[in-house]
Amino acid sequence: MLTALIGDIEIGYARPMGSDGVPQEISRLRYGVQVLDIDTLSIPEADYRQLQEQVNTIFSEDRSKPRSPKKTPAGVQGKLF
Repeated sequence: MLTALIGDIEIGYARPMGSDGVPQEISRLRYGVQVLDIDTLSIPEADYRQLQEQVNTIFSEDRSKPRSPKKTPAGVQGKLF
């Protein structure tokens, strides 16, 4: 599952089980709005297309390979921030 923000609109994406891997929009919400209608949740077409490309890129990454751990400087390791 992936959550994306465009302005104050939050969009949730998920890849359905057994699907071809194409992520689908599962939710769209906007905080602080009393009455939701089609206009309050609309996003400009160009911005939505760009978001779709980014979401598709994220979901198409091969996550089956183990990732190498990030190297931390010796002085930072073990400290809490």
